[in-house]
Amino acid sequence: MTIPQGSTINSAVFHVYVTTATNHAVTIHRITAEWAETFVTYASFGDSYDSAIEGGFMTDAVGWKEVNLLSLVQLWALGAMAGGYNNFGIAMVESMESEDTTYYWSSDYDSDPTLRPKLVIG
Repeated sequence: MTIPQGSTINSAVFHVYVTTATNHAVTIHRITAEWAETFVTYASFGDSYDSAIEGGFMTDAVGWKEVNLLSLVQLWALGAMAGGYNNFGIAMVESMESEDTTYYWSSDYDSDPTLRPKLVIG
């Protein structure tokens, strides 16, 4: 999605559907470099995200989790040339307090597209 530079952003909420409750903390970070979904790996992506936390949630229950990303999206709308950021997306970074794996519905979930992650901007 492209946000036109200079747009007025009043709200921006990221929604993701947790399919397994593991009680892990998840933090949201701004990605800082270009990447391609079909080519990126854990090793090639490395730490290509800002250490600053934009928001977060707990995987304490199955269902929707929401994170307010208004400040980040407003800076994306400014654009890098105007003191904001290029929009390379967000990274969900999960604490690994146990060996349990948390699962989420992804952007290619075909059975019910309404359960795919989304960023709702107003």
